[in-house]
Amino acid sequence: MRTMRGRRFWVLSTLLVVPCALWTGCSSYYSVTDPATKKVFHTPKVTYNKRQSSVTFVDARTGMVLSVTNAVVTKLTRDQFNKALW
Repeated sequence: MRTMRGRRFWVLSTLLVVPCALWTGCSSYYSVTDPATKKVFHTPKVTYNKRQSSVTFVDARTGMVLSVTNAVVTKLTRDQFNKALW
């Protein structure tokens, strides 16, 4: 009886811990440059709109939702993202 309970604990733990570790460890960060103004914004999530050739995102510094046409999007590491914000 104990072995079944112990096995169930490890299975449930694995099912809960592994997705959480993957979710937090696989975060993406982006730098979005507006070619018209040369301003650089940083965000953890980017949404592409192909019809309007634009990118919509939330600026990490201000919290504002922005949409930039013909933006240059660059993927960043967590360290690069944190350095850019501070």
